[in-house]
Amino acid sequence: MAEGAGMAGAQRPVWKSVALWMLVALLGLVSIAGLLSVGLFIWPFFVAGVVLMAIRPGWARGVATLLFALAASSLIVVWFNRRGPGRVCTVDPQYGLGCADYLNPWLFAGVAAAAAAVAVVLFVRAAKGGSVSVSGAGPGPS
Repeated sequence: MAEGAGMAGAQRPVWKSVALWMLVALLGLVSIAGLLSVGLFIWPFFVAGVVLMAIRPGWARGVATLLFALAASSLIVVWFNRRGPGRVCTVDPQYGLGCADYLNPWLFAGVAAAAAAVAVVLFVRAAKGGSVSVSGAGPGPS
């Protein structure tokens, strides 16, 4: 009887964890976007948020959410740099010649694909109820 009550108490709403992880991810994105101004001051709060969220039970789902946010932000960078890499000049009838330097979008596409793949694995393992260990070692003899 006590075992069943303990299991019901261990269940936490998933949406709260996902919302907190999205907030931490947003903090990280703001930190990276403002790296040359206030980003360095925001970065410690992002790291503290990741650490505090990662030590909670059910961390795999939250880390997967963070990785999906990283993948989405990387895809935004891919979209804005789709003409790159290098300097690209265009002629606009109203403004004349305009040149811009673009990053290599394939690097960011690779980051997005890798982050999304790891996130999917974490989500699947968390949904199946399997344990996800940080060291990668499965359950074994002590």
